[in-house]
Amino acid sequence: MHNPSTQNKSVGRPRSEAAKTAIIQATISLLDTVPFSNLTIEAIAKQSGVSKATIYRWWPNKEALLFAAFLHVTSVEVNFEPALSIEENFRQVIAELVAILNRPLGRALFAVLIDQPELLSAFQTTFFAAKRQAAKQLLAAGQAQQVIRADIDLDKSLDMLFGAVYLRVFLYTEVVDTDYITAVIATFMQGIRHV
Repeated sequence: MHNPSTQNKSVGRPRSEAAKTAIIQATISLLDTVPFSNLTIEAIAKQSGVSKATIYRWWPNKEALLFAAFLHVTSVEVNFEPALSIEENFRQVIAELVAILNRPLGRALFAVLIDQPELLSAFQTTFFAAKRQAAKQLLAAGQAQQVIRADIDLDKSLDMLFGAVYLRVFLYTEVVDTDYITAVIATFMQGIRHV
């Protein structure tokens, strides 16, 4: 004998995931044409084909939805390649970061984080901390291999590297291209490389 509640759960879950994906995709798509300040839950509901109530069931406001969209398109984990040099590993990581920061979605999120302490805390623990820890481990491994100077402060070094990217994107509002990434990493490595 079928249990109706079990059957409903198995049918409902894929629909819920499909609805969540549609909402996130609609948010990302709308941000390509509308500034975040003009983005509305109504417009997201219309484009995604779900009700406003469905959106609010999962996200309390459009800022939380923006963060979910950011995490949807961004890998939280960093997988450094042992076969590559430290310089090449950082080039890949920064290129991936820049790809999202240069998009309207990334710019909107970082603008919102300034005024949303709870969202900023979630960003730091969910996204930033994992990437930071992986980058720090890469530098520590470089120190163990005597490729990186033993006397450098790893946290301050990473602040200098990633800070340059954030400064250019958010303060200068300039697009970060491959030439800029190459120049910043070359300068960074010059300062920390063991000689």
